[in-house]
Amino acid sequence: MKRNDWILTGVILLVALCIYLFQFLRREEGSLVVVSVDGRQTAVYSLSEDRIVDIEGYDGGNCRLEIKDNVARVTEADCPDKLCMGRHGISRMGETIACLPNRVLIAVSGGSPSKYDAIAD
Repeated sequence: MKRNDWILTGVILLVALCIYLFQFLRREEGSLVVVSVDGRQTAVYSLSEDRIVDIEGYDGGNCRLEIKDNVARVTEADCPDKLCMGRHGISRMGETIACLPNRVLIAVSGGSPSKYDAIAD
């Protein structure tokens, strides 16, 4: 590689890093945790209320969700790989934790909980 190739590579990496940091810092704090099992939304919890919730996943699998100090994390799971437990806590909109063997998806969203599922015209 020639000198100009190294300069071009460095500029591209610097621009990519700036875009990543801009996107990361721009994320808003979430207010809700949405739990879905096998593609269906099963529960919505507030991030501001500390609680521990047992989630029954697909085919009898279980996960334990802990919401504490505005952060949600999986503390226990009976799946074989336990990758969901290794994921750091989530609190920003768009962040997710997935337990694929149990088909559980935990996502952070914004807004406030509603007493209505939908509004029809």
